[in-house]
Amino acid sequence: MQFSSIALALATASTALSLPATDSLGIAKKTGRHTCTVLARGKEQSKVDNIVKSFKECRKNASVIFPQHQTYWIDKKVHVTLDNVNIDWSGEWLQAQFWSFNIMSGKNLSFENITCSAFASNAPTGANWVQNADGFNTMDVTNATFKNFHYHGGDDCIAIKPRSFGIKGDNVTCHGGNSIAIGSLGQYLEHNSVEDIMISNVKMGHLVDQEQDSYENEGKARGGGWGKVRKLLFSNFELQEVSRGPFITQDNGNNDSYAGTSRMEISDIIFRNFTGNLKSSSGRLGEISCSKEHPCFNISFEGMNLQAADGRCR
Repeated sequence: MQFSSIALALATASTALSLPATDSLGIAKKTGRHTCTVLARGKEQSKVDNIVKSFKECRKNASVIFPQHQTYWIDKKVHVTLDNVNIDWSGEWLQAQFWSFNIMSGKNLSFENITCSAFASNAPTGANWVQNADGFNTMDVTNATFKNFHYHGGDDCIAIKPRSFGIKGDNVTCHGGNSIAIGSLGQYLEHNSVEDIMISNVKMGHLVDQEQDSYENEGKARGGGWGKVRKLLFSNFELQEVSRGPFITQDNGNNDSYAGTSRMEISDIIFRNFTGNLKSSSGRLGEISCSKEHPCFNISFEGMNLQAADGRCR
């Protein structure tokens, strides 16, 4: 993956492999660029300090390498700011406690071949999702691409949040969780626009239909944000055993007690070539619920081939 001007916050933990204990941080210079190589210390030994050090040493016009077959034990957040840095992330950081990739205040970014796994292995299927363990989030990001992204968890597979512009995703797999979200938007009193988003070639299965109101408002009043959501294209989606098809709603938050009052304007949205099935007969194949203050317009559903499960009366 390549970063150009980005603040990257990661909060992860992993069960480490047995590796030789070492504090070594290799720093080399090749073709005019610094390269930092970080090695894991061993089973359940934190490597955060050396990881942070490597990003400081190679924070600009450089490369950072996490070698293959290394598994890193992360016991606290890693927050770094990078400018034109290539990261070879072949090592593993597993069992994310919060957002796996929370991309904030960045531009001109590319991510490839990333797998995020966030679920409780000792809980039964359907109850093993980990709350607030998003796979890939963007906020205050311009011109970012992600390709070959795989997520297994119980929250948002991908969440495109306020002030995200020019985001492109290709070849995405979401297993479990809340699928791909544009939002939350309008949650806070600030500009919340999202524009020029293209996400294509997506496979989704066994998604969790989980209301988010219960843990996003912290018991405080929310809402009132403003902005425009426009020029969004979602194409070539294959859905299996999901709760419902593609939908737009501006009535989330505060238990729908202020439905129809959103200040967000939504337009020029295309859902194209959706195939697959829903897990129940009550699921909706498509849905739009827009604000009375700012009605949606130019919303298109094209090439939809979704089927609800057969219903039975008892």
